[in-house]
Amino acid sequence: MSYTKGNLITTSAAAQGWNHYYYDADSASDAMATVTTAGYFNNVDDGLGIGADDLITVKASDFTAILKVTGVSSGSVSTIFLSQPNQPIAAGSSLSVTKAEHDGRIILLDTAAGSTITLPAATGLGTHFTFIVSVTCTSNAHVINVTGDDEFVGHAMQVQVSNDTEAQYPSLVADNFDGISMNGTTTGGIIGDWIECVDILTDHWAVKINSNASGTVATPIS
Repeated sequence: MSYTKGNLITTSAAAQGWNHYYYDADSASDAMATVTTAGYFNNVDDGLGIGADDLITVKASDFTAILKVTGVSSGSVSTIFLSQPNQPIAAGSSLSVTKAEHDGRIILLDTAAGSTITLPAATGLGTHFTFIVSVTCTSNAHVINVTGDDEFVGHAMQVQVSNDTEAQYPSLVADNFDGISMNGTTTGGIIGDWIECVDILTDHWAVKINSNASGTVATPIS
């Protein structure tokens, strides 16, 4: 879909950077990912006067959030989240996460046949994703993959559910690990398991995994 002029209102008529707009994207069935695409709002095409640092409260079809305008180029308006919603996002069978839509959010690994996540390229911007298993994997695996030459640095901690023993698995720069796979048994992937990924440096995602596992436990990072 695209911007609908009648759905945008402003409660002020101040200089650019001081305005707060309200936009109803839900009536057009537009999701937040559509609204946050650069150029969804366009000063030239739509006859708007939106400026850098203006705020736009958006009610989208999936959630409501406040956007901050970061710049305008040839009329095309770019935004970032000023505030993130709290409700988790279901990953489904596959999901490519982005800073614009998922930074600071909880993403649920919610598919019994496995949810596959693709991370964006790490550039050192501090993007933070939290993944929580909400449905135990019963076939395939819950998977998190990096992009390009990126790698994971950090560790995984697992508890063997039969005897409560712990196992620790490091992920070091020299390992060049670029994937996480949790199969629902020996490598985790059980409801309640928790994975955090933080973009700390170009090509490097810091990772921390807390999980339960059964049988002969093994590292989920490789």
